[in-house]
Amino acid sequence: MGIRHDLSRIHAGQPLPSAALDPDWFVAVTTAPRKQCTLTASIATMRRAGWEPVVFAEPGATKCNAHTIVNPSRLGVWRNWLASAEYALANTSAKRILTVQDDSLFHPDSKAFVDAIDWPARNAAFVSLYTPKHYSKGRSVGINRVKTRSLWGACALVWDRHALAKVVRHETAKTWLGASPKSGQGVYQKRRDNPATIANSDTAIGKIINALGMSMWFIDPSPVYHAAEYSTINHGGNDGRRNCGRCADHDQPLADQVWPKR
Repeated sequence: MGIRHDLSRIHAGQPLPSAALDPDWFVAVTTAPRKQCTLTASIATMRRAGWEPVVFAEPGATKCNAHTIVNPSRLGVWRNWLASAEYALANTSAKRILTVQDDSLFHPDSKAFVDAIDWPARNAAFVSLYTPKHYSKGRSVGINRVKTRSLWGACALVWDRHALAKVVRHETAKTWLGASPKSGQGVYQKRRDNPATIANSDTAIGKIINALGMSMWFIDPSPVYHAAEYSTINHGGNDGRRNCGRCADHDQPLADQVWPKR
């Protein structure tokens, strides 16, 4: 049995600036204190691409010049993501919602590229602007569907609004306690007692999407580079499978790399 998360009122009554009220887009960035700050650089690349982000910050996180909503107490990785998604759905009418982790560096064409493409499938939950190394293996460049039991890497997900609403309302979202612990089932009780320690948001998202019978799509080469060398929750650095295998060249047009001329 999990812990039921009721986060809908945490940020109630916190209005958005007009710059963030785009009928087509809402960008929610989750951030927490880091050994090396990546938030400022991440925001700069989002703005260069044409997005104006809203930051959902844990107490003590780096301050920035974007509109910031500070959590009244620490929520943790999973509940901060969930609260940001619920806020986006409750306070905007945006058709596309981009959820971002604060160590994502964007190709400058990212927004224009997504605006120009057709949604890849009727049951597509999201298009990921980040493609980890092992999701490129055996696949050609392009916008590829990846079938996986959960999900690896939720750095920058472009959501269909209706799909995101289904995810946050799913029973697993309400009771998620994190990935199966290696150190015994007693860890689950510790997480119930301290919900701010619940992580593995990518795993939860993938499991829910599969349960809903929806699909996950990834742009390759990856428009987003995973920048952080230090995880906020000691998950390791940004090498190996924790980064893109085919990382897009940010100095070259993105479309030419995703669909190279033959």
